[in-house]
Amino acid sequence: MEPLSTWALDWGVVLAEGLQLTEDSVGDWTLTITEPFEQGYPLLTVPSHVILTSDIQDDAYLPYYDENDMRTVYTWMAVEMGEKQPTFQQNYLPEFILIFKVMREVYLGKNSRWYAWWQSLPQTFATGLYLDDIERKFVDCMAGEFLYTQDLQHKAFVGLMRRLLNAQESRKIIPDGMYTWLRQSQHLIDGNGQNLFESLVKWAFTVVFTRSWRSADRQHAQIVPLGDLANHDSQLANLRPLFRPVDGAFQFYLTRDLMNVSELLPGKLYLSYGQSYCPARYLVLFGFCDVSAPYVDAHIDFLEDEEDIANKDLENDGNLWPMRYLDQTCLVISTKSGAMSEEVWIAFLYKVLREKDPEELSMLRKSFESGHLAPTVDGDELVAKLLEKWELTLTSEIRAHYQRLLETDFAPIIVTEQDLLEHPNLSMIVSYNLFMRECFIGVLQHLSEISDPAIPMQDMSTSFLSASFSSQYTANASTISGPRQQSTKSSMSNNTPDTTMDSYAQAFSRLKLNEKARIQTPDQPFTTTISSAGQSRDDTGETARTENFISTKTTATSDSDTSMDAYIRAINNSNGTA
Repeated sequence: MEPLSTWALDWGVVLAEGLQLTEDSVGDWTLTITEPFEQGYPLLTVPSHVILTSDIQDDAYLPYYDENDMRTVYTWMAVEMGEKQPTFQQNYLPEFILIFKVMREVYLGKNSRWYAWWQSLPQTFATGLYLDDIERKFVDCMAGEFLYTQDLQHKAFVGLMRRLLNAQESRKIIPDGMYTWLRQSQHLIDGNGQNLFESLVKWAFTVVFTRSWRSADRQHAQIVPLGDLANHDSQLANLRPLFRPVDGAFQFYLTRDLMNVSELLPGKLYLSYGQSYCPARYLVLFGFCDVSAPYVDAHIDFLEDEEDIANKDLENDGNLWPMRYLDQTCLVISTKSGAMSEEVWIAFLYKVLREKDPEELSMLRKSFESGHLAPTVDGDELVAKLLEKWELTLTSEIRAHYQRLLETDFAPIIVTEQDLLEHPNLSMIVSYNLFMRECFIGVLQHLSEISDPAIPMQDMSTSFLSASFSSQYTANASTISGPRQQSTKSSMSNNTPDTTMDSYAQAFSRLKLNEKARIQTPDQPFTTTISSAGQSRDDTGETARTENFISTKTTATSDSDTSMDAYIRAINNSNGTA
């Protein structure tokens, strides 16, 4: 990281005394401090000319490109996306422009202003686009909607770039040198046996969607070098990002005092990436398992299933209760106690009434004023009465819902050490599976306590846990071929665990999950373990991140050359220099 630090200082980046770039135990770089600072102190200041942005104004770096070059690209992309892309894709024009700029900087190589920065980035990631077929199978069950959206976005940009190169044959859109460079990359293979053009596009796409954020006016996507090193924690976040109005410089401020720090005990700095109630988003879009959130998404899917019916109901009685009144971000469950928000209970009330008492549902809907975003007092009172009236039925429905999730989408992922070595992101996926299972089991425990405290949790959960340990959820599956298939499958089937909660936890605590698994050979000892507890809390209820849950930004291994310089060398070697 020394080249990055030197580059940053040369370009006017200001780091507070004691602010350091620190490598953690899994090779991930982050920000720490070794000096005490008070709340409100600006720890990092990045000048506006160092920020990589989708804004094309004054985007010039002579003799390599000027503002008109990027304006031509922007105009073409805006027209092309407006005419041929779905509406939701048009919203990503700033990100797509920024992806192109990142690719442009890679093309420039050492002539790039941001060379030291993009050379410091991981060369591969653990996001949805980098999962192998086995890994995607499991993630698709648990976070399929995010995989689907990410795939759509990625395919849209790949298609956009291919059309741009084809359009260049009849009119000049990008500089001739970059056009030739990209055309050549379409016919080359990188060090991992992948098409060079596709690898470059996927890498640049991932860099932008994992490291950029929108400007205050939401018009531009921006990447702040060094600012993009801040790791996420929804509860321990102590950084606040701001753009200085007077000159557009980016600054990180402390949101609270950090006094008890030293070189021997550095203070960790965290930023909240937002939407922390949705760990599936972090799994797919950022490539790590986030266990820091106090609440997580309740995984209620039947409201989406009823959307068309609700639209018909809108035509009939002029309101969309409960869809219009339920904030989707409030449909959450507590990661600590398993308690559910009131919105979750209301959602299940709607499901029960629709199936068991449509007349009462109609009466409830009529109690809400048509055309208003807030319910009337009468509507609130009626909801409260119905929640009490249907409490036992609701408890049964909720219990059945989470038992079903534990048996299907979030059934245990049973793996061997060899599986973890062959599938580098599997440890992260198993961690996510464990974390979400604990949240859902917490719901069942909570329901047991409020409905009948005398019923042991183990008795209630044995049936669905027994059904969960099925060969169809093992990591090797039936799609793995080759001589290792039989031995791997056999080793899994001979390790069928008990179905009690204690033995379940013990079975997974024996899994050896650590980032070192990514670089171990089968002959090396597998020595590290994962905690099935998911997260630890002190007496105040504050969540502490457990190091056993893998949060990863993958770095390239030494036995394959996948650096951006390798991309450039591969193309240059095929036909001169860029």
